[in-house]
Amino acid sequence: MYAGMGSLNGSHFTNYPPLNQLCFLIAALFASKSIFGSVIVLRTLIILADLGILYFGKKLLQNLNLPIKNIFWYVLNPFIIIEMTGNLHFESVMLFFLVWALYKLQQQKWIFAAILIACSVSVKLIPLLFLPLFFQWFVYSKVNFKAKENWLGFKINFKGLLKFIAFNSIILIVTALLFLPFFSSELIDNYSNSVGLWFRNFEFNASFYYIFREIGYLFRGYNEIAIIGKITPVLTILFLLYVTFLEKIKIAFS
Repeated sequence: MYAGMGSLNGSHFTNYPPLNQLCFLIAALFASKSIFGSVIVLRTLIILADLGILYFGKKLLQNLNLPIKNIFWYVLNPFIIIEMTGNLHFESVMLFFLVWALYKLQQQKWIFAAILIACSVSVKLIPLLFLPLFFQWFVYSKVNFKAKENWLGFKINFKGLLKFIAFNSIILIVTALLFLPFFSSELIDNYSNSVGLWFRNFEFNASFYYIFREIGYLFRGYNEIAIIGKITPVLTILFLLYVTFLEKIKIAFS
């Protein structure tokens, strides 16, 4: 299979996190060297994850007094069926752990929720972007916002703030433990270089990048990906900080 890869894939180290790698291991154990058998195993894992999303998503919507039928916007979405189940993208497994975590968080079981989010991160790194967004739930939700103290003129819920710090610490520690079997002196360099490809090289489904690229062509006459790739992570971080601390979010898990 490696011999059949193109230079783009074959020349770079994988950036699949450990639980995603575990899914590949399960496929190899059950299907051995059969590519068709491996596809069946991987597809089965994704379908089971979608069933889990249906189960916990339904319970979460029910607890939040939201229409239960909304979960079928995901389950019956043709894009989800084609891209996840059909093309074997493991965002479904990532979402399974994330939705399960949100359900547990709504039940105030935040330690178990943190472990589940770590599992979600260990399938795909995307949930790392959501970690700051839990700040308002821990600090300002009705459940957590009981004891508040004045600090430099601001009302601060120190107990909720400590929970938020502990919550994120558990996520990072469990994620690090899951990466531990892969640890080597080259891991950080190889992994960060592969992740960096998403900012510096890859252009498919690139959202706002396409707009910035066209502006570059218009004013400079060539693709500005070298510059845009450095700016977009900064803009993403600034946007997350704005939403976390300045944007008033309706806290639905209270």
